[in-house]
Amino acid sequence: MYHVTLNGQGFVLDLSDKDGYSRRLFDPFASKLGGGQRSYTDLKGTEQAISLSDWSGGEGQAQHDLLGPNRYRAAEGIDAYTERGTIRLGPDAPQRVNTAANEVSALGIYNGHLMIGLQGGTVFRWDGVNPAVVVGVCAGSVRSIESMLGVCYFGVEGSGQVSSCTTAWAFTAAKFTVAGSVGVYALRTFYRQSVQYLYVGSSASGAGGVAAIHWYDGVTLSPVQYDPEEVFVLAAEVLGNRLYFLASDISAPRLGIYSVDDQGGGGVYRCHVRVPGAYCWGAAVYQGTLYLLLGPNGRIATWDGTTLTEIYRVGTPAAPYPSTMYGIAEWQGALWIGFQDSAGTQGLLRFDGASWSRPVLGIPGVAIRKLHPYAGQLAVASQATGASKTYLTSTSFRTTGTLETSLLDTGVPSEPKVLREVTMVHSSLTSGQSVQIQYRLEDTGSWTTLGTSSGLGSTVVTFTFPISTVCRQLGLRLVLGGPGGASTPVLHEVLVRYGLLPVARREWVVTVVLEGTATAPLKRLDGTDEPLTGKGLSDALWAARDSQHAVIFSDLDDASRRVWIEDIDERPGKLTQRNGYQARARVRLVEAS
Repeated sequence: MYHVTLNGQGFVLDLSDKDGYSRRLFDPFASKLGGGQRSYTDLKGTEQAISLSDWSGGEGQAQHDLLGPNRYRAAEGIDAYTERGTIRLGPDAPQRVNTAANEVSALGIYNGHLMIGLQGGTVFRWDGVNPAVVVGVCAGSVRSIESMLGVCYFGVEGSGQVSSCTTAWAFTAAKFTVAGSVGVYALRTFYRQSVQYLYVGSSASGAGGVAAIHWYDGVTLSPVQYDPEEVFVLAAEVLGNRLYFLASDISAPRLGIYSVDDQGGGGVYRCHVRVPGAYCWGAAVYQGTLYLLLGPNGRIATWDGTTLTEIYRVGTPAAPYPSTMYGIAEWQGALWIGFQDSAGTQGLLRFDGASWSRPVLGIPGVAIRKLHPYAGQLAVASQATGASKTYLTSTSFRTTGTLETSLLDTGVPSEPKVLREVTMVHSSLTSGQSVQIQYRLEDTGSWTTLGTSSGLGSTVVTFTFPISTVCRQLGLRLVLGGPGGASTPVLHEVLVRYGLLPVARREWVVTVVLEGTATAPLKRLDGTDEPLTGKGLSDALWAARDSQHAVIFSDLDDASRRVWIEDIDERPGKLTQRNGYQARARVRLVEAS
C-alpha cells in the first residue's frame, strides 16, 4: 500500500521529484577545503598514506600521535639521536678489561687512566690501549673512587679504610680509617670557599647504627660532621653550591637527602627530605638537576634542590624489570643509565632531557654496576660470578637493532584500512647491510616479514601487502642489520600506503508526500484512503526523528533496515484540490551500523 515505511508508518513518495528516491553508499567523511603545500593526505581517490620520518621523540608511545609523530613504542640497539629524522644501529660496547672477580664495583679517572676497583679489593689502572695494571689491593671491596690534590682515593667496604695512590702509582692500603664504619661507599671532592676537601660518606657499624659524614683535608680526617638517620650513604653529588648525600636503608627501604653548603667553618648541613619505600644506589647531575636511581623496581627520580619527583620506571608499574639499576653518568650531552630488561638482557638507557631510548644492548653479566666517561667513550662495569668485565663504547656499530613503531590507526581507529604497500628510503646499502620491515595487525599475534632490502647500492624499496590485508590498527617493526665495525644502514623514511574502507552503509534521500484531509484523503498505492491527514503524516515523521534511537525503515525492495534520520526538509507542496495541509518532506536516512 506504500512505497516505504518508517518507524511503523507508511509513506507515499513523490517520484516525480528529482530527489523523490535515491539510494547510495554513505560517505562518512565530510568534505574539506585546505591550502598550502600538497602532501600525502591530498591524494585523490581512495588511496591514503602516512609517513614516518622522525623517531627522535624516544620510546614509550603505544598509540601513534598525529600531533607528536616522532615517538615510537620500543627499540633495542637503535640510535635515533645522532642525526634527527633517521635511525641507525647503536654503538657497540666491546670488552676491554677482563677480571676474575665477581664484580667491578667502582670506576674513576686519575692521571689519564681509567681506575677500576674490584669487589675483592684489587685496583687496576688502564690507559685505554695496553693491558690493565694492578695498582694495589685494598682490605675489602672497592666501592668508591675520587681524586683530590693530586692523590687518588679508594673507599673500601668491610674495613672502613680509605686507600690511596699517587701519580707515581705508590699505593697506600690505609691512608686513613673511618672509625666504626663498615664501608665507605661515597667519596666526593667539594670546595668550601677556596679550599678543597674530600667528603667521606661512611656506613654504619652494628645493628641500629647510623651513617656518618666526615671530611678530609689531605692530612687529617675530621670528626663526625653529620649523622644521617639511615644506615648507608651510597652516593654524593654536587649541585649548585651544595654537596648532596643520598643516604639509604635497604632492608626496610627509606631514603634521606642531606646536604652541606660551601660556607666556611665546616659548612651548614641540612636534612631536605626523608622518603619511605625507596633507596638510592647511584646519582648524577645533568642539566642542572640531580637524577637518582631508586630501588626497588627500577625507578628514576629527579631532585632540583626542593622537590623529589619520580619521572621514569624501567618496565611498567605492573611488571617492572627485576634488577635494581646502579650505574649512571652524563656522557655526550645525555644521561646514560645501566639497566636489565625483563628478559635479563643488559643495556644502556639514554635520556636527553626529553626522550628515552635504549641504543646499547647485549652487555654480558647480571648487572651493570658503574658507568664513567673515559677518553671520549663510556666505560661500563659489569657484575658476573668470577668473570666481571669492563666494556667501553666505541665508534663501531652493533650488528643488529630493532624499532617497533606506535600503533598506526591514521586517526580513525574504528574504520578498517586496506593495506597496500610500504616504501622505505634509506642510505645506499653496502655489503652486509640490510633493512627489514615486519608488520602485525590489531596488536596481536606474531610479526610477519613483509620484505628485506639488502641490494648493494639500494636506496628505495617498496613491498606490497598480501591481497585483502585489512586492519584497524597496524604495527610495524624495523630490523636493521650490518656487519658491525664502521658500517651501519641509515633509515630515513617509511611510507605506508593504504585505502580507507569504512563499513559499507547505505544512505537514502526520499521525498514523502504529506497531504490529505478528512474529506479529501491521500490515496495509497492500492487506491485505498490514507487514514492520516497531511498534518498527521508530518507529525508521525517528526515523531520518528525525535525518538532518539535508530528506527526501522522498509525500502522499496521490502527489505527492512535500522536507520538514523539525519535530516528532514519540509516545504509546501503543489496546490491540489485539497484545502488542508499540503507539503513535501525531503528526508535523508543513514543506515545504522
